[in-house]
Amino acid sequence: TFGGNKTAIALAGIASFTDLYIDTLSAAESAACSACTGVGVCPTCQQCYTKNQTNYMYTLTFTLSSPYNPSPATVQVKLNPRVQSLKFQSSGAVCTCVTQCASPVNLIALEYFTFSFQIQASDCSGKSPLTQMQSSVGVAIQSSPDPNSQLFGTTQVAFVDGTATFDQLYVDKKGDGYLLEFNYLGNSKAFSIKSPALCIQEGVTSIKLLSTPEKVNQTAGIPFTIQPKVQLMTSTSVAYGSRGFVTASINFDPGAKSVQNPGTSQLLGTTILQSNLGTVTFTDLAINKASVGQGYINSGFTLTFAYFSATVQTGSIPVYPNIWTKLLVPYNKQPV
Repeated sequence: TFGGNKTAIALAGIASFTDLYIDTLSAAESAACSACTGVGVCPTCQQCYTKNQTNYMYTLTFTLSSPYNPSPATVQVKLNPRVQSLKFQSSGAVCTCVTQCASPVNLIALEYFTFSFQIQASDCSGKSPLTQMQSSVGVAIQSSPDPNSQLFGTTQVAFVDGTATFDQLYVDKKGDGYLLEFNYLGNSKAFSIKSPALCIQEGVTSIKLLSTPEKVNQTAGIPFTIQPKVQLMTSTSVAYGSRGFVTASINFDPGAKSVQNPGTSQLLGTTILQSNLGTVTFTDLAINKASVGQGYINSGFTLTFAYFSATVQTGSIPVYPNIWTKLLVPYNKQPV
């Protein structure tokens, strides 16, 4: 069987064919051998098995629909054995449920899985990986404890040297017993495979401030004398299993209205950190502009710490000027 869209319109002199395929088992041959019928069934009779496994060379001919009738072009195509099934190379048996093992791997809602699924394709003889493949694998939730849950991340991955690696997946809701199904996206009707049951713990719902530089005099451009420390929380406790990233930013910015030094103030230092056992400790945050003694009504900055939709704000942080480095004359005033 020669399938796919066998007609293409040339653009700028180039005609692209994107879905051509050849299946060595014709419908008549499949019907003649009962073992060939059914999705993903490896043939056991000699006729069908040989047709399925042998590498064949085919010649494709391309002709142009034109009154000038140019000579056709040909290309040689070698078929490798068809994909019959998928299998896990590794990580397929990772335990994430406390009911299944003593030390499960923590999976947190809204956070990437801490391991990857590596999928390989096999032919009827069981050979894998099939390194010359150019197709891909898709993954979706097959069974879920929450009907409203969704799978996010990279859900379609191409084979590279015969292996498709899913290393950016996460689920948005907690629950025990998630099953993921991996499906071959090529033309062959290969067996799919399912993940082991996955247990997803509750995700972070709020952020708690443990320490902040608020109400303590700070100096512009110098790291805060008291660095912020925050804790990621679930609805009931500290999210000790979380490895999420927290982002710090300026919330209220009195320095932006400075006549002497206009423009948005900058939060200096490392502003994005990953949590460790649910806690994030910043070490070098500073603000580049002063807020005290600048003629502002409100003389303190505030900071925001965010993890997805969970946020928390500090109180007022007074920042005093650092040493003078230059003189500025306001554009709307005479020099004094």
